[in-house]
Amino acid sequence: MDTFSTHMRTHCVGRYLIDLSEDMGSPRLAYSTFYFGLDADFKKVEVQMPERELIDHDRFSVLVTQRRNELRDNKNEEMKIPLLLAEEIVPTPNGEGLLLRYLENRNFNISDIDSELHVYVRGVYLVLRASSFVPGNPFRIQGDHYKAIDPVPSENRLKHFAQHLTGTENPGTAGPGFCIGNVLFPQPAIGYDEEKATFTFRKKWGESVSLNLDVSMGGKYGYERTSLFELWDRGLREMSNFEDPMVRQLYRRERTLEGGVFQEAALQAYWSRSRKADFKFHLQNLRPEEEAKLAFERPAISVQLETDSPEKGTESVPYRQDDLQRAWNQWVGSLRLSPGNGGAR
Repeated sequence: MDTFSTHMRTHCVGRYLIDLSEDMGSPRLAYSTFYFGLDADFKKVEVQMPERELIDHDRFSVLVTQRRNELRDNKNEEMKIPLLLAEEIVPTPNGEGLLLRYLENRNFNISDIDSELHVYVRGVYLVLRASSFVPGNPFRIQGDHYKAIDPVPSENRLKHFAQHLTGTENPGTAGPGFCIGNVLFPQPAIGYDEEKATFTFRKKWGESVSLNLDVSMGGKYGYERTSLFELWDRGLREMSNFEDPMVRQLYRRERTLEGGVFQEAALQAYWSRSRKADFKFHLQNLRPEEEAKLAFERPAISVQLETDSPEKGTESVPYRQDDLQRAWNQWVGSLRLSPGNGGAR
């Protein structure tokens, strides 16, 4: 049986810090979106982190050039023009970024416009992305659809966004704001209205066996209307209809962590044909009863740990239940608000 590293590493995930065993590695940014406006006419900026680890500026330049060349060398099949429509060097406090404007659709002349601003912040490579659309009914446009689109407002939003990003060497001393890979996104300066992201940590064995930890930040308004226990009961009822895997609940409980009251549950799924067991642990905070208590500094958060071994085959995750339980308790027990968001220094 394998064991987890006893060396811990602190990660800043949104508004929170969490300490994980060093062998869980750096997170992949599975999803991150910042919303401007909360009505039906909202605008958004998506953030991607192409590299999990810190890279030097030369590597950043190579990767950005590769992306630019990819868009320049590929063409829209119907219009016979390169996907890349324009590029612009954008000065930022962290150095020059590259803005790329391109056709979203590779095949037809009915295409929206996407814009990417590639920036480098203290070793972190980020891509800020936004889309622009034709106003009104796009199917009434005669000729090349993209010529009726004005991408400037979206690109100005990306440029404004990039002017306020700051890097930190130590996530444990991060200032107020939302963290992605040691980069701080200060909400008051940027002016967005909601923030969401999912950070994925993964440890693999062989080709098909893995341990996955997802930390999801739902932002100020992203609390689930349904509690974890209610979702859990529904899922258990559905899984009870299957003969394999056989599922049993290990426990459920409420616990108080810095930042609110959480519900927590765990289960075991046993594959009788291959004699393998998979486990799932889930932690989710409860929505505050008073709307006035909704705040960026007290965001919705969900943490899930799952083992993933194939039903058939010889591989299985090399951890026993008590090993996983011990690691899970240590990891979620370290979950705390970052100092800039009201947590202890």
